[in-house]
Amino acid sequence: MSPTTTIFGREKSLRLCEKSLGFFHTGEGSSRIHEVFFRRPKNRTKYDAWNRLVQVSSGGTILAQYQYDGTGRRIVEFTNFSGTTAGNVTYSYYSGQNAIETRTGSATSSPESLGPQYQYVFSAIGGKTPILRDDFTAGTAYPRLYYLTDANTNVTAVVGFNQSAGEWQVAESYAYDPYGAVTVYDQNWTNVVGTSLAASTVGNTIGFASMSFDPATGLYNDEARWYSTAVSTFISRDPMAADINLYRYCGNNPVILVDPTGLWDLVKDVKTCTITLEMSWYMKWEGTWTAAQKATWENAINGIINRSFGSRTIAARALRSGALYCGCCPTSKLEVNVKFYDHWWNFGCDYVVTVHSGDIRSYVSSSTGYAEFSQSDITSSTYTHSVTGAAYTQPTIAHEFGHMIALNHPGYGLPGVVPNSRPEYEADAAALMGLGNQMRDAYWEPILQRLREQTGTFCEWTLGK
Repeated sequence: MSPTTTIFGREKSLRLCEKSLGFFHTGEGSSRIHEVFFRRPKNRTKYDAWNRLVQVSSGGTILAQYQYDGTGRRIVEFTNFSGTTAGNVTYSYYSGQNAIETRTGSATSSPESLGPQYQYVFSAIGGKTPILRDDFTAGTAYPRLYYLTDANTNVTAVVGFNQSAGEWQVAESYAYDPYGAVTVYDQNWTNVVGTSLAASTVGNTIGFASMSFDPATGLYNDEARWYSTAVSTFISRDPMAADINLYRYCGNNPVILVDPTGLWDLVKDVKTCTITLEMSWYMKWEGTWTAAQKATWENAINGIINRSFGSRTIAARALRSGALYCGCCPTSKLEVNVKFYDHWWNFGCDYVVTVHSGDIRSYVSSSTGYAEFSQSDITSSTYTHSVTGAAYTQPTIAHEFGHMIALNHPGYGLPGVVPNSRPEYEADAAALMGLGNQMRDAYWEPILQRLREQTGTFCEWTLGK
């Protein structure tokens, strides 16, 4: 008797949604293998127990079979099937998540018996963005190709030195629609070579969003999942379940977003998310202060704080590691607006700040909302980093304000130093988490809520861990 599967609740709703997209589940049971049939094009895909694609077939013909390592990277592909027997095999070797070498031969060949076919170099900054490919195929016209990419990380052309012509040339060019359907052009952008990377005359398999294309199936490998330009969606569910639609690519917004892992969306251009923190201080002036002195001191505060914390590098470190982190913005920038009140009914302010006309030892108590400053705190003082011993200079008010937004003393509890960030602004995650609910409720949660409303569900803002 064939095993049966009963579908309940959310899974049943997902199946109904999948039918509307053209995906149909079959063959579930004790084998822990399940198949999905999608009608555009009419392919049948088979998945293992970890929801990894292991076979693609069409009309009874096996197009490809895949094997993976323990981290989910595709390391073996079998193609050119006759019945159930593969004709060829491709082995892939990785650095991180990027395949830096492939070896191709007959299906019975071991990887040790094959030499490299292609070797790749990827950008250390762009992650998946390719830089070059070396071709070890005998007689190849382009032993080395360089990749050109656009702001979407789409490969737009490959350039190399043509051995036969004896000159540098654009070997091929590519144009894409928003969801990745490609048109392959010749080197002059005049003749259409084909409408799939399978038509590439130089064997290029890196295209849309720098994903790896499989000519045997017409699918793109996006690490955790496979993507189909024929249906403009992934062909399997989002393992993170981060979207109401578990199949759509980048929340149906591929012009703005990219998904380099198959797990979430990222803003693809190097833009900065500006986070505005509004803080109110109830001012208590101790000693002799003229109105002009008060105004000078208050006007200096916002300028000093924003100059100190507005730098992209510094702010990104502080916000990512110690206070606030946006999962879709590579750099986050803090903008602070401190408002001053001097009336007795403003005890509802975020901080009660006492400013002394004489010199005192300044301090901030984030847990109680009290701070003590002196008139000279808007001028610079010299500090010593508690780990590196390096001396640095900054206004005292900037140092103390760091404590107000959950920066611990310089260097405390840090695992290491981030390049290009000044040590006095490095955030200590433990300092934030130890401040309790008062600061979280008063400052960060309203900001998080506002950001969620402004950016939508594709951008999830969370407190740093």
